[in-house]
This record gives sequence, C-alpha cells and structure tokens, in this order.
Amino acid sequence: MFDCMESDSQKSGEVEQLRSAIQPQLSTLCPAVQRWCSTNTLRRYLVARDWNVVKAAAMLRSTLTWRQQFQPHNITWTDVAHNASTGRVELLDSTDSLGRPVVLMRLRNKMAPSDVAHQLQFLVYTLERASELADQSGVEKMSWLLEMEGYSPKNSPPFAVTKQSINVLQNHYPERLGHAVLAKPPCIFNLAWNAFYPFLDHGTRDKIVFVRSGADVAKSLKGILDLSSIDRTMGGYRNGEFDLAQYRERMINLQTQQKSEI
Repeated sequence: MFDCMESDSQKSGEVEQLRSAIQPQLSTLCPAVQRWCSTNTLRRYLVARDWNVVKAAAMLRSTLTWRQQFQPHNITWTDVAHNASTGRVELLDSTDSLGRPVVLMRLRNKMAPSDVAHQLQFLVYTLERASELADQSGVEKMSWLLEMEGYSPKNSPPFAVTKQSINVLQNHYPERLGHAVLAKPPCIFNLAWNAFYPFLDHGTRDKIVFVRSGADVAKSLKGILDLSSIDRTMGGYRNGEFDLAQYRERMINLQTQQKSEI
C-alpha cells in the first residue's frame, strides 16, 4: 500500500513539474487553450511519454502552439456541415462496452468534395466533440469503428489527408484512443494499410483491432463494442441509415452545452 501511495505522490509531482514547464508558454495563450490544459490533460501527455517530463513537455508545447493556431474550440457545425453531409463520419449517440463515445466511419460512403484543410477541420471537430463526451463521463477515451465493406481507393481520402490525420490524432490527442476497429476490410485495403502503417506509433498500433471478412462481427467485438454501436448489416442493433437533420441537431446541442459549461 505504501508503494502505491508513493507512486501516486511521485506522479502528482511529475504533473506539477509538467505544469511548471509549460506555464510560461501557456500564460501567453488565449483563455480557451488555458482551460483545455487541465490536470487530466497533463496526465495524458505524461502517460503518452512514459511519465518523462521533458518529453511530455516538448509534446505538449507543440500541441499548445497547434491549438492556438488551429483553434479547435472555435470550429462550429456551420464550418463542417458540408463534410458531415454524407454520413461518412458520425459520432454515435451510443457508447462502447466501457462507456466510451464511438466514432463511426462508413467507408462505403463517399467523401464530400473538399480540400485538405476542411477535411482536417472536420476531423478535429469530431475529435473535440468526442473528447468532450469522454470527459463528461469520466472515461477520457473514445473508440473508432471503421465499417470497411464497400471501401475503394476511389472513395478514400488522399494519402496527405490520412498522414496529417494520423499526426493530429497521435500528437495532439494522445491517450484519447481506446480502440480502433477495422471491420471487414477488403483485400485492396492492404495497399493503403501498408502505406500508412509506418506512420503509426506502437501505442496506436496496439489499439487497432481487425475483424476480417467472414467473421461474426458482433461476437468478435464482444467486450469492445456494444451491439447498439454496430449496424444491423454487420450483426448489430443499429439502424445504419444516417439522418443528417438529427445529427445536426445533436452536434449543435453538444456545442451549446459545452459553451454553457465554460
């Protein structure tokens, strides 16, 4: 018991060391970024760097600069409505088996015509909403479910978008990913997988779960995703149709709720 108390005390000390290390930069940034930099945020960056304060500080400083420039807190539904319109990416109203919010990607759906900047903006908007839900429920992490039936290079993002998306997720949202489930990827996906696999860090790779074609998706994901998160076409209970009007209303309500809590 003493060892556990000593360990907790040491980690609290490292959190305070990290807070002191980034304070000179943080004090110059906007209030929204300062509010974002909570104790839990500091702990996530420390965990991502194996509690090495120097490495965690370098990582967090990079994110602080990025958040000040990209301003995720100012992205609204109006900014991303076009990219959200196809239902390719949806933050579900259900959770995984551990109560974590679930982001669903329907790879069969076409991407809305858009440039790289707006595609990344939509990704960040989704990550922000999912992170807020994760923090509200105390789980801190989110899960991603990629339904890959119907995947084709024609409806996949350019490599530059995928590479930048990986960079954003790994470097600016560390310890946010619980699992990423790739359900029924076709053989042609192997080409894309081999291209971006080297850009995934070991922590991210360990959280990726493949469910191959022919497998019972619901059975394979037992203990990871609840059946309410899985479309009926894959053995779950969820109606796979995307209702843009309902999604728009839910996202705007989340935004409004978040602003009222600030």
